[in-house]
Parts: sequence; C-alpha cells; structure tokens
Amino acid sequence: MRNALKLTLLVCCFTWRHAPAQTPPCAPLGRNLIVNPDFEQGYYGFTSDFGRGVNNGTHCGCATQGWILVTNIFPHVSPSCQIYPLEWSALYGGPNTETSPDPNHPSNTSVVTTAICNEPLPDHTTGSSFFLTIDPDACDARAYWRQGLHVCPNTNYYFSVWVRNISGTPAPTFHFEVDGVPVTPAATYPDGFWVESSALWNSGNLDGTVSLELINDLPGCIANDVAIDDLFFGVCGGIVLSGDSLFRFCPGDPALSVALSGHALGLAQPQYQWQKLDAGHWADLAGQTDTLLHISSPTSADAGWYRLIAAEQGNIDAATCTVISPLMRLEAYPSYDIVDTVNICQGETYGGHTETGLFTKRFQTALSCDSIRTLDLRVQGDVNIYMPNVFSPNDDGLNDRIHANFSEGRIDLFHWQVFDRWGSLVFDTRDAAQAWDGSARGKPCAAGVYVYTLLLEIRGCQRSWIVGDVTLVR
Repeated sequence: MRNALKLTLLVCCFTWRHAPAQTPPCAPLGRNLIVNPDFEQGYYGFTSDFGRGVNNGTHCGCATQGWILVTNIFPHVSPSCQIYPLEWSALYGGPNTETSPDPNHPSNTSVVTTAICNEPLPDHTTGSSFFLTIDPDACDARAYWRQGLHVCPNTNYYFSVWVRNISGTPAPTFHFEVDGVPVTPAATYPDGFWVESSALWNSGNLDGTVSLELINDLPGCIANDVAIDDLFFGVCGGIVLSGDSLFRFCPGDPALSVALSGHALGLAQPQYQWQKLDAGHWADLAGQTDTLLHISSPTSADAGWYRLIAAEQGNIDAATCTVISPLMRLEAYPSYDIVDTVNICQGETYGGHTETGLFTKRFQTALSCDSIRTLDLRVQGDVNIYMPNVFSPNDDGLNDRIHANFSEGRIDLFHWQVFDRWGSLVFDTRDAAQAWDGSARGKPCAAGVYVYTLLLEIRGCQRSWIVGDVTLVR
C-alpha cells in the first residue's frame, strides 16, 4: 500500500567499506525496533516477495531464481543443495508468508542443507551465524525483505543494513521504501565483503504501523544475488548523562541531596520522564519530567535503578518512540540501630556501667554512616530462698510435701539432697520443681529430723551452699 502522506528524506548516505561501521549522523541511537534483525531466529519477523528455498521459488521466466534463504553457508556452490523442506514450503513457505508468533515454529526455521555442499560464508554479526540471501528473479519491484514497524510523528529514524555481493556482476541493486514510497534512490553494491548502507528518515505526520521494505532494482535471471544482515531501524537520537551513574549514600542524612541528570541529543523538541525500576517493571516517577531528578535526604527506599526516557513532544507514552538513558543506580550504605541486652551480677561492671539502665552511644560505620548502639544493662539482684522446716506427709492435703521456694529469677544450678540421722541419702534431685514426699526408695520414712544440703546458682550470679534440717511429722 502506498501512503499518500508526504515522507521527508533528510539524509541519504551510502558507503562501501569494511568495518568499523560508518558513524550514524545522529549518534547516539535509540533501540533497534526491528524483530530478528540478525536472522538468528530464522524466517521469524519478516516477509518477502520471494519464496523460501529453491523448491519454492517464483521464477518470472527464470529457471531456478526467485527465492530467499536464511543460511550460514555460501548459497551458490550448488543451488540444489539449498532446500527448504517441501512439506514446509506447502504450509509455510510461499511469498509473503506470515511468520508464526512463536520463533521456534517450523515456519520460522532456517534452511536445511546437505553437508557435502556446505562452504562457510561468514555472516556480519559474529562470522559464524545466519544471514539472509536473496536470488532475485526477472520480476520488477519485488521486496527482498519487509517488516511492519510502529512509528511516531515528527521523529527522525535511522535505518541501516549490512550488504554483501555474492554473485559478482551485475551487482545487486536496491533501495529503501516506507509504505511503498521510495526513501532512497537505487544503489549498487559491487563489493564481495560486508558493507553498510544507511538512511535518515523523518516520519512527518505518520503515526502508527508502516511497512519498511528493501526493493530490488535489478530484476534478471543472472547474478544480482545479495546477502543482508544486521538491519537496524530506530529513533535517531539518544540520551547522555550529565553526571555520575552511581551514587552511594547514608540513609536519613538531612543535609544530603542527590541529583541525577541527563539530556537528549538528536531530538528537536524533547519531552522527558524519569523512571525507577519497581518489582521488575519501570514505573514513571510522578511529576519528574525535567532533565534533573533531585532527591533530598534519600532513604533506603530511594535506593535502586533509575533511568531517563525522552521522545519528541507528544510521543513520550509510546515505547517504540522513546530513547533511553544509560542506567543510574543509588546505593544505600548500611546503617545500624542495635540493642544489646546484657545481664551482670551485683558488683560487676560492663562498659563502665554498674547499674541497671539504657545507655545509648552514637558511632560511624566504616562507610561513615551514623549509627546507634543501645545497651540494655540489667544488674541481677539477690534472690530470697525459703525452705520449710517441718512437714507432715500423711495425705491430708496439708503440708504433705516439701520443696524449695525462690522469690524470682532463673535457676541455673540446683542440687538438693536429704539425709537421715545416720547419714544415709534418702532423697536426691536436680530438678528445682521436684518436691520430697517423705519417702525413700518407695517406702515412708520414719518421723524425725532430716538434714539437707542445697547447692544453687541463680541467674549466673548468686551461688550458694545451704545446709539445714527439716522435721518429718507423722
């Protein structure tokens, strides 16, 4: 379809030389909007007026011409070796066949070749991966490659493609079109090595999806074969940072202020929006639409990744029309608010303190962040111990058992032993909750006076050896 709207060509430039690539007239560039630009996903993302593989060519009066191949070998050692499977051709491989949304679908698979025919041809991307080769036929104005792309109005775009002549003379000749309207004049590519061809195009008042095409200008049945790789189409512009990309800070410093800044290049009337990475998604920062993002007294919540995006006025909400700054990061140094609880015994000292209380000390970490350490000091006092001196184990529910009683505190060590008047051990326990019921080895003890010893350590401080007696009444 030819669009009646006027398309403005700003710059058209072609070079034929080895890498490094020519410098774009609008460096830096936005992200590449082309899907599968290096053909590593096979036939995914684009269409062509030529069929896939020799067996699916559209001849226009030629014997075997009119096909494309995504391959990584020299395609003309023997054309009969370049077979796109017949069963796939019938289902997926005709001219202008739409690709599946799944890059791994058979319709998107690269060429199947016979090993004895292989002769490697370095691609432009890595030297060992895929590219697209085209063997044109005698039909006029047929598209090597075509892809629909979203554009925004009043925006400069840069388009480039790496080209290689793979058949000698006559050399391949083609031009760029947008929606059927030529953007560049026909250019010829005689070199047998990779060269870059590029153009700068302004979208004018176009807003939406356009068809970008490479159109053959040398129909014929002999030679004119070409390989293409690493296509690029993106906004002609970018964002450069005006300051550092990494800031480290101590949270909560009232005197601290952090400023992130950047500005757009190549945009006539840039519109800005700051964003912060939140749970894996870039979220707009409300009201932050200037080249400077100012954060006063940053807290730990402000730490994270930031970026600045820009577009021509009115296009900031269209992701395909924005340019993105390098990432900026805020890192919060750790600071501490520590509470240490310490128990000491009476008469002891800890940190110069001898009494119960809360003691606060401010300090700076190795990274110079203010921190607080609080000491909760507890001095353990004396514990009162009470042991009855008489009991009557007669099962009347009154004073039938005897045990030690403590006013407070934890018992770290307890050992209670009871002896009869001849010094025989009649009761032994290390359980402070266990009581003596006046029996020994399962039999009631006789009435009389019994001597006991009690070894105690309370709260790690008070250790006592107590000797006393108790009267058993029957």
